[in-house]
Amino acid sequence: MKVKVLLLSNVAKLWNKWDIVEVSDAYARNVLIKQWKWKIADKATIKAWERKQKKEKEEKEALKNKLEFAINDIKKNWLELFANTSDDWHLYEKIDVRSIEDMFVKKYGFRPKNKEIDFPEKKVSKIGEYTFFYVLDWKKISLDLKIRKK
Repeated sequence: MKVKVLLLSNVAKLWNKWDIVEVSDAYARNVLIKQWKWKIADKATIKAWERKQKKEKEEKEALKNKLEFAINDIKKNWLELFANTSDDWHLYEKIDVRSIEDMFVKKYGFRPKNKEIDFPEKKVSKIGEYTFFYVLDWKKISLDLKIRKK
């Protein structure tokens, strides 16, 4: 007899987390239940799963729209960071990837995921214009950064 189950974690090279699959009841009892990797896929579970999938899709779409807006805005207007400097234009604070991520949060309302921003300079100590890259779907998008005095 076959049973529909919702997987709560990945199952060794067969299925992924949150997949609804049909398995034999023996497999469900002897393998999945021992590892706490499943939940019976009744109507309520399937509806909750569909709501979750829909919500995730909407969130991904919203993030994609924010990202497109941010990239287009930076291409037109640069990304500007303001920092405290000495008289000879040296920065009191170092500008690095985290500073750029924080600027994305302030200006565009989202934090780029880990390793989406590639900043070749590593740490900047002087005011000026720099180039950084946004890695999107294995493509590097070149964007410009201006560091100015507060």
